[in-house]
Amino acid sequence: MKAFNYLLSCSLAASFTLLATTSHAQEAKGWDRTVRTADYLEPAIPRPAQEQTAADRLREFETRTGRKPNILILLVDDLGYGDLGAFGGGAMLGAPTPNIDKLATEGLKLTSAYATPVCTPSRAALMTGRIPARSGLTRPLLASDHPTKNPWADEVSAAKLLSDNGYVTGLSGKWHIGEAKGMQPQDVGYDEFHGFLSVVSEYTQYMDSRKYSQLMLDPQRLETFKSLSEYNGVVEGKKGGDLKIVYPLETQKQMGNVDQDFANWSVDFIKRAAKDNKPARARPGKVACACRASPTGPA
Repeated sequence: MKAFNYLLSCSLAASFTLLATTSHAQEAKGWDRTVRTADYLEPAIPRPAQEQTAADRLREFETRTGRKPNILILLVDDLGYGDLGAFGGGAMLGAPTPNIDKLATEGLKLTSAYATPVCTPSRAALMTGRIPARSGLTRPLLASDHPTKNPWADEVSAAKLLSDNGYVTGLSGKWHIGEAKGMQPQDVGYDEFHGFLSVVSEYTQYMDSRKYSQLMLDPQRLETFKSLSEYNGVVEGKKGGDLKIVYPLETQKQMGNVDQDFANWSVDFIKRAAKDNKPARARPGKVACACRASPTGPA
């Protein structure tokens, strides 16, 4: 029996050694299919067929319409990968997402990407195409922050790139990548902005006396808190200009209605941009790009 156990142990050890050796050999032979195309880019798996299909469809669209395609970006706070029906959530979690699921089914799902679990870095990465450490926007910005250097001074936003290629760009909803002059949406490339600059909690803290009684019931503390930000409300601005407050955010009802307000503004922006671009073939490439960011999370 002891001899058998000894032989079995030797066999198992040999098997594990063989598996480990085989695994390393297979990995060396090409389990990692990523390719680094530039020193400043992360390695990625080439998808030549998909890239060719996308290029062909864009070419066909531009030939048929004489214009570039519209671009609509929706960025949702606090939305987990598995919350959507397309990735196993949706109805299974009690919140169906049929429209997003349809987009995923009929479009292209990008399942290999980098993200951060907090707001400001994610937005900075999306707006610049660079990892947040490059711009220094590595944590959520607070109303009490007073940056000594504008992180946008050395960045090129997606909105600026689109503007340089004939697009009209608009942003509605939450910004949260800088409140100071020079860091606002209309300063970094957007033609129009309608939303608020800070994070939702910076506004809701002075709306709920049950949750924030020590703040709301102390007049001096409340005044100090509100003075931290110049823009305590929904604001608007146009490229190269200054922001103006459209209406202050003072009640929970107002905060509950901002999603619909931002959606209405986005639809109006798209319609106005489309109207200005007629006839499309006379001004190819001059189309609307509405980038909407939800301020309160999944809806």
